[in-house]
Amino acid sequence: FVEELQFLQSHHLQHLERCPHVPIAVAGQKAVIFRNVRDIGRFHSSFLQELQQCDTDDDVAMCFIKNQAAFEQYLEFLVGRVQAESVVVSTAIQEFYKKYAEEALLAGDPSQPPPPPLQHYLEQPVERVQRYQALLKELIRNKARNRQNCALLEQAYAVVSALPQRAENKLHVSLMENYPGTLQALGEPIRQGHFIVWEGAPGARMPWKGHNRHVFLFRNHLVICKPRRDSRTDTVSYVFRNMMKLSSIDLNDQVEGDDRAFEVWQEREDSVRKYLLQARTAIIKSSWVKEICGIQQRLALPVWRPPDFEEELADCTAELGETVKLACRVTGTPKPVISWYKDGKAVQVDPHHILIEDPDGSCALILDSLTGVDSGQYMCFAASAAGNCSTLGKILVQGGTRTGPC
Repeated sequence: FVEELQFLQSHHLQHLERCPHVPIAVAGQKAVIFRNVRDIGRFHSSFLQELQQCDTDDDVAMCFIKNQAAFEQYLEFLVGRVQAESVVVSTAIQEFYKKYAEEALLAGDPSQPPPPPLQHYLEQPVERVQRYQALLKELIRNKARNRQNCALLEQAYAVVSALPQRAENKLHVSLMENYPGTLQALGEPIRQGHFIVWEGAPGARMPWKGHNRHVFLFRNHLVICKPRRDSRTDTVSYVFRNMMKLSSIDLNDQVEGDDRAFEVWQEREDSVRKYLLQARTAIIKSSWVKEICGIQQRLALPVWRPPDFEEELADCTAELGETVKLACRVTGTPKPVISWYKDGKAVQVDPHHILIEDPDGSCALILDSLTGVDSGQYMCFAASAAGNCSTLGKILVQGGTRTGPC
């Protein structure tokens, strides 16, 4: 994968940048076609090295989790995918790279098979995300069969599996028009989708026919837009119609005679408006209701902070019979609940395994009189209603002299 991205950059992209006679129709599409492929290539060059250093499934999972911010680079690439695909198949682009393949790529050794087309290389980042999803899912299955804790792998899977849907959500937001503010201030969309919407005053008879609307759910707002299709370009946009603060609406998830619909009551300065939103399926309706209610509950509570390990576990090597202390410190609001695992199995408290937790978030696992079976990978898992996090540490028990700190 890294080699193919490097080939794409050193051949197709570099040719476009250095060719002295690039057609205007081609030169202006460089950013659309290649997007941030250089950033993705740089990331994976280092990510590959990190993966090669992993010894266990949890090491692999932690590698993904710690690189979550770097995986965000995929969003830009995925958001621009549809536009890039339409540009790449244009006559100007096809002819430009066909000529390049004939004159440069095939000139070196005619006996070699022709290189894959440009589209092949541009699909590699998308396929890589899908490949990571499949691999992590298989690791989760294997660990679950052995009745081992899968929390880290599930968290790693969530990092990559959410990327396509997040990219699609961001793409739809970019199509919004006439919004009276900056879209960036709304934050990242949590959900978006099509609804049939009825609007009216409470108690008044709703009109017989609802309106097609595209609805966006953000961390603090619900935004309703009117879809508009341009028949000349066959493109869709969303014209802003209304926005509601989630903290100022009431929700009724039981609409008589329609299990696909829910009601939203919006309090205004001088009035109250009622919206009835009908989803395509009852499952979609339930997922929206659950998400909105969850956000409203969080907004009503004191500020939460997800768990975060300010001091992480460290690896160590120790002798048989020694006492070892694995220590870390976690913060978060509400106070996280701590669990300890060894090689995916819960650590059982006994005279040999002693757990300590202090009010400041410091926590430790003390292993007394080490034996060979104590060698392995240990995980401290912190969870609360605001989220969860983990830290890993390995213990190697040997009969010789102690060689590392604990």
